[in-house]
Amino acid sequence: MKQRRFYVEKADTAYTFFRKVWNRDDDFLSKAYISLEGWITEKSNPKLFKQYLKLELRNKCPCESVFCLSEDMRDVIVSMSENLRYVEFACSEDFGDLPEVGIGRGVLSDAPFFCVGFGQKYILNK
Repeated sequence: MKQRRFYVEKADTAYTFFRKVWNRDDDFLSKAYISLEGWITEKSNPKLFKQYLKLELRNKCPCESVFCLSEDMRDVIVSMSENLRYVEFACSEDFGDLPEVGIGRGVLSDAPFFCVGFGQKYILNK
């Protein structure tokens, strides 16, 4: 967690609060397209992803584009949600206004995807 710049801000018997130090160099978000074939990401299908990206630049993309949390962030959130305790953390470019995100245990197994809000909602793909 420290390698990814997550720091425990407060821990008690019921909750654990994390604060993430984030900058633009972090691989925090990744772009994806929602198509009939499913989620198209740069990792899952690079050729089709590049094709959709070019079409989107011309406003001709047949699919909706979304910003997903990166695999690195997904792994952190999955490990947090699998913990027996409720976990909450905040993320921001600075330590000013830090939006908080709560993830309850079992959320990942109950839904095909869920949204995490850092000022706006980003989709975390299972």
